[in-house]
Amino acid sequence: MKNSMKEIEKYVGYYFLAYIYVLILCGFFQYFTVCQGKSLACNFSITGINQIITTTATVITPIIAIIGFLSWRNQETYKKSQTLIDLIIDRIRDLEVSWRESREYEEGSRFQDYCVREIVGTDSFEDLKLMNKELENNNKNIIILEDLIFLINKLHLEKKLDLSALDEAVDHVKTMLEKNLEDLFDFHQQLVLIKYGDNFTIKTEKEMLEICYRFDRYCDQVMGRKLNTLKHDYIKEFNESLLKISAEVIMIKKEI
Repeated sequence: MKNSMKEIEKYVGYYFLAYIYVLILCGFFQYFTVCQGKSLACNFSITGINQIITTTATVITPIIAIIGFLSWRNQETYKKSQTLIDLIIDRIRDLEVSWRESREYEEGSRFQDYCVREIVGTDSFEDLKLMNKELENNNKNIIILEDLIFLINKLHLEKKLDLSALDEAVDHVKTMLEKNLEDLFDFHQQLVLIKYGDNFTIKTEKEMLEICYRFDRYCDQVMGRKLNTLKHDYIKEFNESLLKISAEVIMIKKEI
C-alpha cells in the first residue's frame, strides 16, 4: 500500500509540474498581450481573480480524478494479488497431498514386486496397467506443479515483484519431480531387461532399490532394506522443499 501512495504522489507531482509550466507560459504571453509588458496590476483585477478560481477548479478536478483512478486501480491490483497468493497456497497444498498419495499402492506395485522378486517372480515387470498407474500418479504431480508455476508467473506480471527466491525454491521441486519421471522410465526398462535375462544395466541394484523406496511408501516404511542402503526420509525432504515455497509466498503476501 505504501508503493500505491508513492505512485499516486508521483503522478500528482507530474501533473502539478505540467500545470505550473503551463501557468508560467500563459502568464508570460498574458503579460505581453494583456498587460502589454508594462505592469502586473492588470492581472489582479476581479476578472483575473475569477480566472484564477476557474483555472484552479479545472486543475483540482483532474487531480481528484487521477487520485481516484489510481486508488481504484491499486486496490484492484491488491485484490487480484491476494487472490493469486491464496490460489498459490492452495496449489502448494494440492501438490503435497498429490505427492503423498502418489506413493500409495494399496493393491501392490512393481516396486514392491522388485524388492521381493525372488519370491513373487517377474511376471508383473511388464504389466502395463501397473506402469500406467505409476505414470498417472507422477504426471499428476507435474501437472499441479505447472499450475503452480503459472500462478506464480501471473503474480509476477501483476505486481512486478522480485520472485527470484521463490523461483529457486520452485525449481528445486521441479527438478525433483522431473528426476522422478526419468527414474521411472529407467526403472521400467531395467525391469524388462531383468525379465528377459538381459545383463545390460541401466540402473544398479542399489539405484533400483532407492527408486522403490522413493516411489512406494510401503517399500520405504514397511519392507526391509537391502544392500545397506541408507535410510532416507523422502517425506521430510519433499515437505521441506514445499515449506520453502510456502515461506516465500507468505513473505510476499506480507510485502504487498
